[in-house]
Amino acid sequence: MRKSAVEVSKFIVAIGRGQSEPPELGKNRNKTDIVKTEDDSVVAKRCRVCGEVKLRADMSKVNSIDKMGSKCKECINNRYVKIPYQDIIGGVEVVGTLTKNQRGTDIIQAASGEVIAKRCSKCGEMKVREDMEKLTRTNDEMNSSCKQCAYQRTSSWSKVNSEKVREYSMNYRKRNPEKVREAGRNRYKQNLERFRERARKFREQNLEKERERQRVSRQKRYNEDPTPFKVVQVNRRAMKAALPDTLTTEQYNQNVSFFDGCCTLTGEILTKKPIRWNMLCLWLSVMVAQPPSIATRCEST
Repeated sequence: MRKSAVEVSKFIVAIGRGQSEPPELGKNRNKTDIVKTEDDSVVAKRCRVCGEVKLRADMSKVNSIDKMGSKCKECINNRYVKIPYQDIIGGVEVVGTLTKNQRGTDIIQAASGEVIAKRCSKCGEMKVREDMEKLTRTNDEMNSSCKQCAYQRTSSWSKVNSEKVREYSMNYRKRNPEKVREAGRNRYKQNLERFRERARKFREQNLEKERERQRVSRQKRYNEDPTPFKVVQVNRRAMKAALPDTLTTEQYNQNVSFFDGCCTLTGEILTKKPIRWNMLCLWLSVMVAQPPSIATRCEST
């Protein structure tokens, strides 16, 4: 809205008295409050940082239509003011220098110049680096919002668009199975204690379901390769009979191969029954002597 010379003079007086909200302000193409004279020249503008209406002399100069920037000179100068800072943020003691970045956001720099804390643009609280959302393309590798605000934003969006999220996740897992598995393994390694505690609580609350799952898992592994289970049975019998219980899967396979899958004493073909302990004894004895044939073993029986 254009103002006459009298109105502009009143406006300047109001600015001098500290009245930062004069009536009937116009707007430019960027919807910023401005004050124009009758000859259509802009004499004042609202600063984007402090929110006060400042005269042309107090605004920064840029190559725009009105030759004024969006920030006043005072706010630009305050960006470079460094104030010693020491406080506890998120349970962590932060010692550094309070200043502003290029966007006018409050940051805390360490003595090395590294940004160790930043003010969230959503909640307005100062947060340490660990609590800020990551954004690698920025100078400080931190987004303008903290993790908590970002989680609330994404959580509310996911609830509204649950079907879209489910479909996208399903398609992503189909396209990148190896990447998903690798990410899951890395997440498990990095949060090992948390996953173990969650699994322990689940087992306590679902005993019957967990037992059934273990039974099915054992049966599946037995169907794939029964040899380790047979070795356990042999060692268990040996331990009960006060005999050595050190039979290994490799020794078991050597015995089965040497005796052609037959009993060491009778020559009977072994199918489902586990190997007997005397088979190991005979195998150990023939390691230093000529192994007898199956007929000889049957006759000796």
